[in-house]
Amino acid sequence: MLNTKLQVKQLSKQFGNVHALRDITVDVKEGDMLAVLGESGCGKTTLLRSIAGFEDPDHGEIKIDGEVVFDAKTNVAPDKRKIGYVPQEGMLFPHLTVKQNIAFGLTRKERKSNRVQEMLALVNMQGYENRMPNELSGGQQQRIALARALAPNPKLVLLDEPFSALDAGLRTTLRAEVKRMLKRVNATSIFVTHDQEEALSMADSTMILVEGRNIQVGTPTTIYYYPNCKKIADFVGDAVYLDGHIEGDHFKGSMGHLEINEVPQSEGSEAKVMIRPEQLEISNDEHGIEATVQDTDFFGHDSLIYLDIKGIGRVKTRILGACQYEVGDKVHVKINGKAQVIETTV
Repeated sequence: MLNTKLQVKQLSKQFGNVHALRDITVDVKEGDMLAVLGESGCGKTTLLRSIAGFEDPDHGEIKIDGEVVFDAKTNVAPDKRKIGYVPQEGMLFPHLTVKQNIAFGLTRKERKSNRVQEMLALVNMQGYENRMPNELSGGQQQRIALARALAPNPKLVLLDEPFSALDAGLRTTLRAEVKRMLKRVNATSIFVTHDQEEALSMADSTMILVEGRNIQVGTPTTIYYYPNCKKIADFVGDAVYLDGHIEGDHFKGSMGHLEINEVPQSEGSEAKVMIRPEQLEISNDEHGIEATVQDTDFFGHDSLIYLDIKGIGRVKTRILGACQYEVGDKVHVKINGKAQVIETTV
């Protein structure tokens, strides 16, 4: 059973009238990656800087490996917390070579060992040790920044939107590489991002911050398919909403009876449920719900089809590859899987 590497309890931080963090509580298991996801200004970076020791919270507790590094009586200095930090855009020391950057946080004994070469091998940058930062691409700089953070064998690695300055193609490639590297050394890590795809694809668990509050934490699958409110449902992907009411363990609405993930306590209540676009399947079955194709968007790997469904209005469905339907086509749709109850009213 994995140990809890990081424990944060009721952490709060206020800047003037702005509540950056409001009673944040979260645990991170050893070897896991936690994504902190939210819009700009929600408190993501403040949380990261508080864990690192760069900000002093107003109250709460932070434990690393079971040892208190911050509470009402304790505030361990940043350099004593054994945390690796990867800021935005890498922030390598411009006057130091790659080798010197990686060795910066090492002891004299570690510098004389093979540690730098091990880190270069880990990030696939062998042969670059004598390069200067300005001779590296953006992606290469981020790899070296990660190597520098991992070199002292930290208890925890913190990444502050590490891919935000990179172009889309490089960002996708590098985040997969970073995930692989961190897993290879069993690093426990936290990264903050406003990119939903990044959080869902990289993390073992995801925490959603809204105005400094932790409103849901769970696996990427839980966050995507079982959001606990409409705000999260909208933030982590496209959503289709249906209105109706609860009948037993089903939802009855304009698209008929649907199974739901969890039955609310209030039998017969009015409800709003959510399904994801990929749960809507265009079918040849004429017993399905009739719809009209309004528009299509092709993205290469998949397509979004915008449908008009009588009594519901405009909804999206997602299919693999190119769309073979034309605007105005009459089609039938059915729903696969269960719906998630978002709101209920008695």
